[in-house]
Amino acid sequence: FGKTNIPIVHFTEDAANIALGSQATIAELQILADAGEISTKTLNQQASLLTEVESTDLQAQNIAGFLQGRGELADEWLVIGSHYDHVGYGYTGTSSPGILHRGADDNASGTSANLILARLFSDYYSITEEESLRSVLFIFFDGEEAGLRGSAHFVKEPTMELDSVNAMINLDMVGSLRNSTISISGTGTAIEFEVFIPEIIEQTTLTASLTPSGTGASDHTNFYAKDIPVLFFFTGMTPEYHTPADQAYTTNPSGGAIVTELTYAFAMRLLKDEKLTFSTNTRGGAGRSSSMPSPVRLGVHPSYSAMIETGILLTGVSEDTSASDAGLQAEDVLLAWNDIELTGGRKLMELLRESSPGDVVEFTVQRGGENIIVDVTLRAP
Repeated sequence: FGKTNIPIVHFTEDAANIALGSQATIAELQILADAGEISTKTLNQQASLLTEVESTDLQAQNIAGFLQGRGELADEWLVIGSHYDHVGYGYTGTSSPGILHRGADDNASGTSANLILARLFSDYYSITEEESLRSVLFIFFDGEEAGLRGSAHFVKEPTMELDSVNAMINLDMVGSLRNSTISISGTGTAIEFEVFIPEIIEQTTLTASLTPSGTGASDHTNFYAKDIPVLFFFTGMTPEYHTPADQAYTTNPSGGAIVTELTYAFAMRLLKDEKLTFSTNTRGGAGRSSSMPSPVRLGVHPSYSAMIETGILLTGVSEDTSASDAGLQAEDVLLAWNDIELTGGRKLMELLRESSPGDVVEFTVQRGGENIIVDVTLRAP
């Protein structure tokens, strides 16, 4: 698992007896220690060690392909990644060493999804009349199971300027969808995700479990460390994880197709929308950012799955925000911003971007079957 600067030496019993001299033997000291009569013994001796270390390098390689963008966005990138290595014969990190671990869910599922996305976007780019699209890198990392090594190498020696990367999507273990629930991590790594993500999810039949953090035991972590917004799609742990039983027949292929379709919808937005604003916040609001943030923050949590004809259903409100100060609540439906109908999350984000701290907005809110007016004084993030 890489080089270490800490020397490791196995001291044999015979060598220890030589060091002890006539004081005692290791066997005698062991008897005393077992009886609880001795814990440590000072030798007042020094030893020097000379060792020979032979290291063996194993060659690994990332595999990638790309679609060239066009227009004003051509020099910006979306990275879609998945690791294609697995734990092999399970000699490290498994309970069944010596037996082939095929890695169907971890991570043939993510690799397959990435290949399908490459085909879909290749078709789309060949027929669309869109004048401005970002370039896309489809990358398959090696060495993930050995410590995220493939992605670590990529961000160290990237094929493009990292500040030109709008976002990185990571697909790792997406082959075991259950109860129509998908886990998405990295939801706090861009300010725009607060509205962007639920707007997409609410158009599906899925329920999303959202984790703001951009770190974790997969390749997106290395991109997040370089101030790149990330989204990590994951269908959860299974009993087959890192066992020989992780085979194709234990996965949910139709669920994998659903996740791939969802990822396609996210990627399409990331290819066309304005460049994301990176954030290190892990609670849903604005943290350290690498570009100018939105001037104000409302602090509401739109529904991820509810289907309503118009408006924005709230599932919660963040504390100490414009929304909480004004008394907005979970289950409220935001119908209008002043006289402007709120048709979805994208409209709300547009209006927030055009606002300034101190602006007072008259929201028409549906609460308990009645429409009320709530005045909200907007605050800076």
